[in-house]
Amino acid sequence: MTLRTYLTLNVLSTIICFVAWALIVLNVDPNNTGFPGLVVFYLSLFFALSGLFSFLGFWARRKIVLNKAEFSQVGISFREGVLLSFMFVGMLFLKSIELLNTYNAALFIFGISLLEFYFMSRN
Repeated sequence: MTLRTYLTLNVLSTIICFVAWALIVLNVDPNNTGFPGLVVFYLSLFFALSGLFSFLGFWARRKIVLNKAEFSQVGISFREGVLLSFMFVGMLFLKSIELLNTYNAALFIFGISLLEFYFMSRN
């Protein structure tokens, strides 16, 4: 798969995920659907944000890091996009069950940062 094909598929799937998330927000009543509706809401948001953050991360890496091959940056950007979207969706979930406060948010961000530092040190 070429880099252009990957980026095109990433953008298209991100748009599809955002459209699916918007349809869920507009058409699903969270009080009536219960658990399955919430799972679909959070999963569609997670996939949409993962695609968006990985594309933006790749674009930023391409502009900042000029000496490395572009295709080597794809995996790093994807990993960071997934971790960042997990952080946002996780905090949104904590907010929805009324457990999000400053200490929990800081602990959550610290945990995600430790995970990223682990992956960075492994390479």
